[in-house]
Amino acid sequence: MIKLKGFEKSLYVEKNLILDLIDSSVKEETPMHMSIIDAVVLNRALKDEKYNKLLNSFDELLCDSSLIVFLYNWIYNKKIKGFNGPDLFKVLVHEKKYNQLIIGTTQEMFNEVKNKSSNKNLFYLDIGFKNNWKDFNYELIESYVLSNNINILWVMLGNPKQDYVSKKLKDRGLINSVVFSSGAAYLFYLDSIKNSTIEIKGLKFLWLRRILQNPRRQLIRSLEVLKNIKKFINLFK
Repeated sequence: MIKLKGFEKSLYVEKNLILDLIDSSVKEETPMHMSIIDAVVLNRALKDEKYNKLLNSFDELLCDSSLIVFLYNWIYNKKIKGFNGPDLFKVLVHEKKYNQLIIGTTQEMFNEVKNKSSNKNLFYLDIGFKNNWKDFNYELIESYVLSNNINILWVMLGNPKQDYVSKKLKDRGLINSVVFSSGAAYLFYLDSIKNSTIEIKGLKFLWLRRILQNPRRQLIRSLEVLKNIKKFINLFK
């Protein structure tokens, strides 16, 4: 696990620890809300105190940033490998012992995921599109989760909206599921976004591949992260 200054909880990076945590939460019917923290999310949290407070309110945090893993390995001379959001989704989407619900994507995208995974215990709920996270029908989500005994809920609305939706469900306290704010993990699973096969001391070059696929949006995001690289390093001090 990786401890960062300004975060009350350490970030999970180890595959076995994460999967054991999920399994125990499901078996004990203990609600567990986990935010998946990539470099863009972390960069926003460094600038936005309100958002930082939101992330600190989650039960657990998963490190989705190979940059953080790389910096940790470099500073502490370690050799850990990250296990990010797409990695987690790729494992769990084939896990048939859990009832899993996906919200926030389209029916067509869900059908592709279900067909590829051949997982009969994978479900979809259309919650529509809302500009404001407050406008979603939370009663509808909770009703579906409870009536279908959903163990794992994937909130795939993009950052930061998905974190606010997950936090709202946590505050309402009606469901005992494991809830992930997981962004575009399903797009990696479907190869709509290609994962990186290159890794140096934990640093993957996914950001470079994403820049090539969507230069206007991703280049701005990557430059924002690079501008704050010193702040990222200081998170370890």
